[in-house]
Amino acid sequence: MPSDPLADPIREDVSDSLEYSLSRLREALRAGVNSDVVIRRFCVSGFSAALLFLDGMADTRQLNLHILQPALQCPPYEGDPAGRVDWLRARVLTSASVTQVQELDRVVEAVLRGDAALLADGCPAALTVEAKGFPMRGVEQPVNEVVVIGPHEGFVESAKVNLSLLRRILQSPRFVAERFEAGAGVKSTGWLVYLDGVASEQVLGEARRRLAGINADSVLSLGELEQYIEDSPYALIPQFAHTERPDRAVSFLMSGMFLLFLDGSPMVLAAPATVLHMVHTSDMTHMRFPYGTFLRLVLVVGMLLATFMPALYLALVTHHNETLPLALMTSIYETQSHVQVPVFFELLFMTVSFDLISQAGARMPGALSHGLGVVSALILGQAAVAADLVSPMLIIVVAVSSLGLLTTPDYFFSIGLRLTQFVLLVSAALGGLFGMMLVTLLFATALCSMTSMGAPMLWPYAPARMHNPDLVTRYPLWQQRVRNYLSHPARVLRMRGRGRAWEKDGKEDGHGQ
Repeated sequence: MPSDPLADPIREDVSDSLEYSLSRLREALRAGVNSDVVIRRFCVSGFSAALLFLDGMADTRQLNLHILQPALQCPPYEGDPAGRVDWLRARVLTSASVTQVQELDRVVEAVLRGDAALLADGCPAALTVEAKGFPMRGVEQPVNEVVVIGPHEGFVESAKVNLSLLRRILQSPRFVAERFEAGAGVKSTGWLVYLDGVASEQVLGEARRRLAGINADSVLSLGELEQYIEDSPYALIPQFAHTERPDRAVSFLMSGMFLLFLDGSPMVLAAPATVLHMVHTSDMTHMRFPYGTFLRLVLVVGMLLATFMPALYLALVTHHNETLPLALMTSIYETQSHVQVPVFFELLFMTVSFDLISQAGARMPGALSHGLGVVSALILGQAAVAADLVSPMLIIVVAVSSLGLLTTPDYFFSIGLRLTQFVLLVSAALGGLFGMMLVTLLFATALCSMTSMGAPMLWPYAPARMHNPDLVTRYPLWQQRVRNYLSHPARVLRMRGRGRAWEKDGKEDGHGQ
């Protein structure tokens, strides 16, 4: 791997000379100009030691309680100087998380993460003590995945807190969280999470290979990480499912998928994902199956309308008006006769306007954003119709398609649908329905070849495997005997025997009539 200017490695082990080790650490951390680099020198049982941490990143109360006070009150040490660190770790320090390291680079990384490093004179090793004390946001309701039914808690910026949220729900010894580092210079800590024996080893091996093959100076967010490891970087739709909800992340794990966490990101990536994962919401799993099926069908219809309705309207009005019923065609042309702008530019203007309103509402303060979208849409639509810039029928078409996009559970997938909508608009303007069908066929062909971590994104439709209890429609939970085929789970069966075993027992006892 080529040398990175941000890495600035020391490439030395901890020296048995405390002064030399501290001089190298001061140089690496720029202690001469960084006022928040703290080196606390003290004496322990007759030998010198030093505590290194960043002010504001480490909790000084924990350092005093678990390191300094026990060290200053400990009995004399009369053993070999090389064993001083082992003695401190076993007999002095009271912190729960203490790690012994040999390399100075590891010491620097620990200090930059917010931990503290303890070095002793005469010992060629150091101890890193977990003592993070920087402020963090508490667990709150996720803003982008609001649900009607189900838990109202979301992930935060601390990956360890997020892992604890998952473990609280999924109390299984098969739960595995593999730690990895991304970035050659500025290292970010992440976790690969999966259920051992449920996730496919082939998929996990591919994920590890891609994570280890990232050659960049920094990977600061999950969005950057996704771009480095996705299968098709130029595709319009994402190849990972995104969620801020622990309950939805657990459902991904139970279906055989893996999760990617990154410290500092309140979101997780899930793969292998398919197109159908983008229309699944967590509250549908908490509902009775008729309600969940109905709402899922509503979402699918909304996304189809959002993608095809503007282009279909343009193709029918400009190229194939003879296919419309006479009464509808007359109504459209009566409203369209006063408009001097071509239909294509009408649609383009109103679609972009609705996108501007949506983005403005998302970035306005909460007290103003609630009324901004409704008021702006009403004023803009009424003014555009009054100025003979657009027709009322076109306002309805754009409004319905925009509502369909807003109902899309995955935000990134909705952006991909919007881009697809623009491509279809151009094809409808140039070739009418035939242009739309050609572009749709090209998109479908590309989608059939797309993969997520090597798994087809159109599973179980391409390749065909139709027996799946939780696709567009939802079977009753007790009939979902197999796991989701979408994610290549290693264990197919999710229940053995009858899910409602009490029914069989009741009928045998004569109480089930």
